[in-house]
Amino acid sequence: MKKAFIITAVILAVSLCVSAGVVLFGGDYHQALRLNIMGEPRTAGVRYETDNGNAAVTACQWDGEVLTFTLKAVSPGRDGVLFSDGAGNYLEYEDVLVSPLGTVYSTNRGFDFANSHVVSLILTFDAVLVTAVMLTAFFVYRRQARFGYGMIICGGIGIFFLLFLAVTALFFVSSGGWEYMTLGNFLSTASSAVIFFATLTVPVMLLFSLAVAVSNIALIRHEGFRVQNLLGVIFGFVWFTGVQVLFFAEQIGASGSSQYVRMSGAVINVMALVISYFVCMLMATVAAAWLSTRHKPPFDRDCIAILGCAIRGDGTLTPLLRGRADSALAFEQAQFKSTGRHACFVPSGGQGSDEIISESEAMKRYLMENGVPEERIWCEDKSVNTYQNMLFSKRVMDRHGGCRPAFATTNYHVFRGYVLAQKVGMQDAQGISAKTKWYFYPNAFLRELVGLIVDKKWKHIIFLTLLSAAEFGLSYLSFIG
Repeated sequence: MKKAFIITAVILAVSLCVSAGVVLFGGDYHQALRLNIMGEPRTAGVRYETDNGNAAVTACQWDGEVLTFTLKAVSPGRDGVLFSDGAGNYLEYEDVLVSPLGTVYSTNRGFDFANSHVVSLILTFDAVLVTAVMLTAFFVYRRQARFGYGMIICGGIGIFFLLFLAVTALFFVSSGGWEYMTLGNFLSTASSAVIFFATLTVPVMLLFSLAVAVSNIALIRHEGFRVQNLLGVIFGFVWFTGVQVLFFAEQIGASGSSQYVRMSGAVINVMALVISYFVCMLMATVAAAWLSTRHKPPFDRDCIAILGCAIRGDGTLTPLLRGRADSALAFEQAQFKSTGRHACFVPSGGQGSDEIISESEAMKRYLMENGVPEERIWCEDKSVNTYQNMLFSKRVMDRHGGCRPAFATTNYHVFRGYVLAQKVGMQDAQGISAKTKWYFYPNAFLRELVGLIVDKKWKHIIFLTLLSAAEFGLSYLSFIG
C-alpha cells in the first residue's frame, strides 16, 4: 500500500497545481442567471452600469427570464455591476473582484470565476481518489490481518471523504448538472457537508453514548471504580457538550453583518469538522476492532501466547482467563487435526501481590490438565501488563529459535493485542478471540479510540490543523455577504 499512497500523493499534488492554475488564470467571467421576478413581467432588453470601471461588460442579454452576461478585467480592484431591464427595473447586482492576473471573481457567489466547474470536477475527482485509496487500504489491512491504528486512520479518512462525496452527489442530482457546480456552489457544499454529517449522526451517537454508559455501570459493578471504566460517561459528556455548543453557535451566528456571518459560519463549520472527524475515527475503530475478532488465523502457527489476567485466590483460572486458554487449546487442536502440526503455548503473566502463584503457572497447570505435554509449554512469568505480555513472550519465543506466533485473548482485547504485537516486532502475529460478556465491548472501542489519538497525536494534530484551515477558508468564501 505504500506505493499506492505515494502515487496518490503525486496525483493529488498535480491536480491541485492544475486547479490553482485555473483559479489564478481564469480570465473573463461568464454567468447565466435564471431570475425569479415577482410581480409584473419585466420588459426585455437590459441596461448595466459599473461602480468603479475595474470590470467591463462585454456581452449582456436579458430575455425576460435568463440574464446572461460576460465581465472582462480592465484594472485590478473591487467593482460592482448593476443590471436593469429596458424599463429601468432592477434585475441583479454583481459584486466582483479583478485580480492583477486579469481574472474576474464574483465575490457574492463564493468567489466564482470562469471555468470554476472544472476546478469543482478536479476536486471531486481528488475526493473520489482519496476515498477509494483509503477504503481499499482499510480492507487490504483487514485481509492481511494487519489490524492496527494505521487501519483505523485509513478507514476514518475514507469514511470522512465518502460523506463529502455523498453530499456532493446529492447536490449534483438536485441541481441538474456540472454546469451548476460552480466553485462557489462547490465550496458551499463542502463547507455544509460537515454540518450535515454532525447533525445526521446525532441519533446514532446518542445511542452509542447510552450503550457505553450502561457498559461503564456494568464494568464498575464487576471490576470496581477505575478511570478506564468511566470512558463512556466521559465520552458521552464531551460529545453532548460539543454538539450543544455547535447548535447554539449556529443560532447566534446566523444574523449580523456580512463579515460577522462569514467569520461565525466558518468557525461553526470548523467545529462541526472536528466533531465529524472524530466520529468517523470512532466508526473506523468499531469496524476494525470488530473485524479483528472475526478474523480466523491460518493453521500455520508455531506458538500461541496466552495473555494473562487476574486469577482466583486458590490459584485457579477465572472464567475470563479460562476462556483465553480454552480458545488457544481449541485453535491448536483444530490446527493439528487439519495439518498434523502441533503448536507450543506461551502462557504469559506474572504474580500479583494478591496471587499465590503467577498467572503463567496457573495457565500451565490448566493446559497440562487438558493434555498438553510440559515440553510444549514455555512459561513467561514476569509481565505485569499487556505490553509486557507481548514483549516478554516474544523474547521467550526468540530463545526457542523464533516462530510464527499467535496470541489468545478475550474478544474485546484482540485489537489491542494486534497493536501491541506490532509495537514489539511481532508483525506477523495472529489473534485468537475468546468470547466474554457484552459489556466489555463498548468501553473497549473507546479505549482504542483514545489509544489511537494518544499514540498518533501529532499526525492527528497536523492533519486536523490543515483540514481545519482549509475548511475555514472554504467556509469563509462560500458564505454570501
